[in-house]
Amino acid sequence: MSLIGMSVYRLLRRMGNSFLFSGIAGGGILFFYLVMTGPQVSSLRALLMFFIRMGAEITGRDVDQPTSLAVTAAILSIYQPLYLLDVAFLLSFGAILGILLLYPIFEQKTRLKAWEGFKISLAVNGMLLGIMLYYYFEVPPYALVLNVILIPLFPFVMLTGIGGILFSELSEREIENFSIINEYALEKSYFRAGGYDVVVKDALLAEALKALTERKRDVILLSYFMEMNDADIARKLNLVRSTVHEHRTRSLEILKAMLEENVNENRRKKCK
Repeated sequence: MSLIGMSVYRLLRRMGNSFLFSGIAGGGILFFYLVMTGPQVSSLRALLMFFIRMGAEITGRDVDQPTSLAVTAAILSIYQPLYLLDVAFLLSFGAILGILLLYPIFEQKTRLKAWEGFKISLAVNGMLLGIMLYYYFEVPPYALVLNVILIPLFPFVMLTGIGGILFSELSEREIENFSIINEYALEKSYFRAGGYDVVVKDALLAEALKALTERKRDVILLSYFMEMNDADIARKLNLVRSTVHEHRTRSLEILKAMLEENVNENRRKKCK
């Protein structure tokens, strides 16, 4: 996301605008994205690093990316100390750290421009290897190639999405209608998991959850409804992380089978 802010900043600078105006415009786009997506760690990191860079350029100082990253991490840690245990925080900062530390090493080994995207992807995935194994117990090997294809397209996709929102011909009421859910048409079910009250609005999903054992149901509810990671769930339920992972994997298989069976049954009824 910071690439979009920097692209806007550099474009405005080339057009002869001041440091201040260009920085505010680029930062405004980042802030607009932050408002749309919510205060996610990656968005906050991009916004803070962008303003640190703008401050350096406006004051005529050189930008030191490792220092900028460290200052940003310190600010977010002071704002919310629990970020240090959050996987999103570790992945976001780990990816940038991989580019700063590992990419120069790969760059020295080969200077072929055709391998540029692959070297960046290799640096990021190399730095995140331990985090991925610790939290998710697996590493997708296709990520190396997939990032080479998707990363260059990301700024274009983001700009077109923002442009579509800004220049949409739909009225505000029409846009709101896309996100309105008829709460009264949904049968709510209430579950208790790890000391939390969890509301499930989908009747079919609620019935499938009731068929699970209490432990498996708690893992699913805490993972997907309370958005807790495996480490937090393990502490909450007095389990080891590997057991949490096994419960979630098996539960998802059971839920998938039950929901697919329900869909097939409804199709058979319609055919009759």
